Amino acid sequence: MAASSTFSFVVTALLLVAILIISPFQLGKADEEAPYIDVGSNGVSGSTSSSSSSSSSSSDNDPAQMVAKAMLCFNNRGIYRSCDEDFRLNESGRLGVPLEQVDAYCGGSCLTETNMVLDCLEGIMKNFRFYNTATIKDIKDTVSAGCSDGPDRGNFDVSEHLEASESTVLKGASWGLCAIGYLIAGRALLRW
Repeated sequence: MAASSTFSFVVTALLLVAILIISPFQLGKADEEAPYIDVGSNGVSGSTSSSSSSSSSSSDNDPAQMVAKAMLCFNNRGIYRSCDEDFRLNESGRLGVPLEQVDAYCGGSCLTETNMVLDCLEGIMKNFRFYNTATIKDIKDTVSAGCSDGPDRGNFDVSEHLEASESTVLKGASWGLCAIGYLIAGRALLRW
């Protein structure tokens, strides 16, 4: 009887650990029914992951039309008026702000115009992804850090910012899993 209860406990513990390992990677998937659009290096590739059975004939829901509208945000003369073309956010998720131009970028029209491009993209599709896999929020966070007065001022490298945030998430998840593993192992040893 004791072996059966220990086995049941171990199976339950393993299931709990498996759920905890998988669940952090499923966070932030609230837009599952929205089309997923990825901006590629030679243009745009996209697919829809909509599980909805109703389809609309409106071009507003057509992924190709949505991508075309999103691409217009980068070249909209109403948005980018005075920001130097080298400093502009592009489809690949790159901001080319040299260190000696940080004050001009952050204190001038470029910051405002970059935020307008991001707002334009977000207004068309909230789950927009740049070629470097960055989301709109990732770009906003990078711009905010690059224009801050902290140690990241002048660092507009989005990929570096992405790596740092992914590393932090993985470290937190691994510590949590270790703690749960120790608790389960300790409890199993006490019962044995």
